[in-house]
Amino acid sequence: MNKIRAYPSELRCILTFDTILKIGVGIVNDAQVIWEDLRTDANHLVDVGLMAKLWNIDKHQEEDFTPLNLGAAASEVLNITVDKVYQKDFDWKGDLNSAHRMYAALNAAVSLRLYEKLRPALESKEMELGKAIPSQWFSFNARLGEPTRRMKSVRGVELPWSTRDCTWYSVGKFQGCQF
Repeated sequence: MNKIRAYPSELRCILTFDTILKIGVGIVNDAQVIWEDLRTDANHLVDVGLMAKLWNIDKHQEEDFTPLNLGAAASEVLNITVDKVYQKDFDWKGDLNSAHRMYAALNAAVSLRLYEKLRPALESKEMELGKAIPSQWFSFNARLGEPTRRMKSVRGVELPWSTRDCTWYSVGKFQGCQF
C-alpha cells in the first residue's frame, strides 16, 4: 500500500464500513498506519491477539494486557508455527518478492483462522467463568488513528469510550471492564 498514490474509494468504504470485520494481530498499529497513509478511519477492527490472551487468561493474567503476537497466538490456539523471518528481516516499504507476499497471505489466513476458532471458544470461556467477556475488550474502531471503543448508553445510544476507561488497560492486568 505504501506505493499506491491514489487509493480506490472501495478500499475506504471497506475500511470504514461497520459490518465488515477487519481482523489482525496488533491491529491498532495498522489503524494508525491507515490513518497516516489514507487519512481514513477504520471501523470494526478485531484483535485476535487480545482474543487469544482472553481465551488463555489463566496463563496470561499476570502479564500486561497487550496482544499476543501472531506466532504466540497461532502456537497457543492452533498448535501451529508461523515463521516470522520475512516480517522481521525485510523493509516492507520496498518491493515485495513472492516469499513476502506469501507471508502476508499466511498472516491474513492465520488471523482469520484464529478468529474462527476463538469466537466460539470465548463464548465457552464465558460459561466456564460465569462472566461475560464483552467484545469491546478485543474489538474497536479507530478515529484519527487512535482506538475508540463503543458501548451502549442507558438510552441505547452508542457512545465512544477509550481504553483509558477499561480497568485492564489502565492497570495493565486483566481485571474486568467497568461500564
